[in-house]
Amino acid sequence: MTRYPDWARVLVTIALFLATAGARATDGGQIDADNPTQQLEIGRLTIDQKPTVSLRFVLADGHRIDVSDAAGFYWPPVATDQQGRFYIGRASVDSRSGRLFRVNGDKKAIVLGSHYTVSADDVHRAVQIWRGAHECTIGIDKFGLGSSNGRVSDFLHGVIRFVDADGPLVALVTLDGREAGDTHYLAVSILPDSCDVEATDLGNPDLLVEIGWTPRGHWWIAGSKEGTLIRSEDGRHWVTTHLPENISELTSAYVVAPGSIWLAANDAALGIADNPELIYSEDNGKSWIPLTWNSQWMRNIPPYWLEGQMRARGKSIPDLK
Repeated sequence: MTRYPDWARVLVTIALFLATAGARATDGGQIDADNPTQQLEIGRLTIDQKPTVSLRFVLADGHRIDVSDAAGFYWPPVATDQQGRFYIGRASVDSRSGRLFRVNGDKKAIVLGSHYTVSADDVHRAVQIWRGAHECTIGIDKFGLGSSNGRVSDFLHGVIRFVDADGPLVALVTLDGREAGDTHYLAVSILPDSCDVEATDLGNPDLLVEIGWTPRGHWWIAGSKEGTLIRSEDGRHWVTTHLPENISELTSAYVVAPGSIWLAANDAALGIADNPELIYSEDNGKSWIPLTWNSQWMRNIPPYWLEGQMRARGKSIPDLK
């Protein structure tokens, strides 16, 4: 049998991935006034977004990776880091070069970032977790889903949301009750070296739509209906902040540092023409500054915060084909 070096196998895997990624395109349909397709350029990467329908990543060589978007539930999941690398399911893309530089060989793998990769083990009803040389297999019961029907790979479509971090791996888990009001959430923290698991019941503070992490901002969870921001320094202990009533429609947050917090949300004080729907706090959330198109803060939006950059610099384009 012919043996190929590691770099050759990586190149073959990437070539096969690129040959099939574009074929999985989601039909974006025709552009409409209420839900236009937005296009954003980050480095040499072009990103097309039709909210609640699809994302499309177009690489420098013209290849594309299509992502379905069902009201914020991306599949494959999408993450980015502060170096401008995008992690799209099992694919890793460098926005500065516009190139795909890694594809995980496990077709069920989700590369969360530079630290963690997870994969569904449907046979043993568990989640496999890798960080460097450390590997953990965590049973689905540790996520509060032991009695739930369904495959683990289905749970990773949205019931369990992980976020990459330089620290414990943290997941936001949505647990549905018999009634709509019975839904509650868990924050599950996993230590990669010991595989110890600690779950924190967050109750039902809001419709929780996002979990994020940055090196200085640590962990946060955003709630969209009531305007809720839940934050943690260690991934285990959480503090809930309810935003002012004039702030609504929160879909994403980005915590640069404790004193620097960005929200993709609407402020009722601004008119539609003046409102990019971006809000900033420079005092740890004690007060909030709604941005206008001419605001001096527009130039300080985190460069690789996808939702913030899409609202600030995204341009409407014709329908996706």
